[in-house]
Amino acid sequence: MPESKTSLGKHGEDLSAEFLASNNYSIIERNFRKRYGELDIIASKDEVLYAIEVKYRQQIDEDFHPINVMNTKKMLRMRKVIETYINAHTQFNAINISFCLITVDEKGKVDFYSDL
Repeated sequence: MPESKTSLGKHGEDLSAEFLASNNYSIIERNFRKRYGELDIIASKDEVLYAIEVKYRQQIDEDFHPINVMNTKKMLRMRKVIETYINAHTQFNAINISFCLITVDEKGKVDFYSDL
């Protein structure tokens, strides 16, 4: 098991990408960065483009809710980054967009929260 925060994050992103691929999502890009934000994973499936934030959490308690991670500021940054991506990749201009969160716990359990 990775030990540093960076390696834990990468491990969570790797597990998330595997989860998405096993559920027939196409991974288009990972760690797409702009100076104002980053998208951990950009994926597509069924004519939808998914802008995905990944969070590795050592423990996810029963009171966890994705809104605790995906606040307004984070959503605005994600929106700006995906708009920049779409402007640079015009094949996605007419596609629907879904903002999502994937959480991964220390046991490797992956939860996918879509359409936040």
